[in-house]
Amino acid sequence: LISIRLKMIDIVPPVVFLIREQIQEKIILRINSVSHSKAMRSVVRILKFGKPIIQIEFINTSIIFIVLIALYFAPTLIRGKLPLSTAYLYAFYPWASYAGDIKQDMTFNPVQSDVYDSGIPAMQFTYTEIFKGDYPFWLPYVNGGIPYGLLFPMEVFSIHLLVIVLAGTKWGTILYMALKMYIVGISFYCYLRYRQFTRLSAIFGSLTLMFSAHLIVNGMQGVPDSVVFAPAILYFADRFVRGKKYLVYLGLVILVGVTFISGFPSVTMYTLIAIALYLIYRNLVESNDVPIRQRIKNLSLLFLAFIIGIVLTSFTLLPTYEFIKETNIGYRAGRGPTRIELIQIGRLINPNVCGNPVQSDWICEANYNESAIYVGLLPLMFIPFSLTDKKNVTTSWFFFIMAVIILMIVFGVGPLYRIVG
Repeated sequence: LISIRLKMIDIVPPVVFLIREQIQEKIILRINSVSHSKAMRSVVRILKFGKPIIQIEFINTSIIFIVLIALYFAPTLIRGKLPLSTAYLYAFYPWASYAGDIKQDMTFNPVQSDVYDSGIPAMQFTYTEIFKGDYPFWLPYVNGGIPYGLLFPMEVFSIHLLVIVLAGTKWGTILYMALKMYIVGISFYCYLRYRQFTRLSAIFGSLTLMFSAHLIVNGMQGVPDSVVFAPAILYFADRFVRGKKYLVYLGLVILVGVTFISGFPSVTMYTLIAIALYLIYRNLVESNDVPIRQRIKNLSLLFLAFIIGIVLTSFTLLPTYEFIKETNIGYRAGRGPTRIELIQIGRLINPNVCGNPVQSDWICEANYNESAIYVGLLPLMFIPFSLTDKKNVTTSWFFFIMAVIILMIVFGVGPLYRIVG
């Protein structure tokens, strides 16, 4: 009896689990009077058979996601309408002069306005400067001029600027929003498939994340960039722990660095903390088949990747720190220990339970964008099933408990919200 265990080549995406179990269970070759070369030819045939399956699943899933994203942007692609409310535009000069004639009952949303009064204009300025042959270290149009090109909260190191340089400000901004949806969707799909979730559950989970309220209502801002690469970080971390491939480790370092300088600083910090907590749980609790010394070593290497990724951003982190230190932003200190009124918990079921600024019927405190928590009804209905699923029960319970704690912080239940700020 000759047992041949195949070690499949790790590639992206990691959907080799579609065939790996079959290979490991069924590729026990009983060779009686069969030549070694014949056995190896059988192995080669299996490897050749497996590769097209991997490619086809990734391509098919990508097509599904791209088609759905295109349908979401159909009004823009077909009718030329931007996914922005013109109602907000009338809060700014010179359009404010006509607001009374066109939109008398408009409700102003200060968060959405960031796209108009700073986001898109700053990107247009950056685009123009770069194509003049200059890099904009200084932005002259805010408060008489501020440092700009080395400060990571300005989104100059995000995919936003990259796509704008490639496609211009208008279509680059649309592509930026669409690209974020695709990246978070396909990377989460790859991670779930790597964890041996079924195709259907992986697609469903990815679509829930892609079209969640946070990503949609803040799509043209940099805040969602803090979480867009989170599934990819989980995927690369898992792949490294299981395969010890240092190209994967390099990818993990780069993803941590990109996440750190792309999104909103405080949101990024808590996102990385949440990822770190899960990696601790994943390696210490869910990896019982691995010796404890090896688990600690794996965790040490993962946290080293986080440290290296952050250190690599020093070229922007240090100037940003210096700028904040020299700038009076004390007016934001009072916003720390705040909480969202409890009535908005209903937005988990109905996103417009407090109305909608675009329809001029918003009645709650805070604002529509930053308090958006809707993820759909089906995910909420499936929670009991996920918590009782034997295969992934520990993972489900971890994220369920984390979600409950986050909601308690957001709505000020208990003292944690004062600590988090």
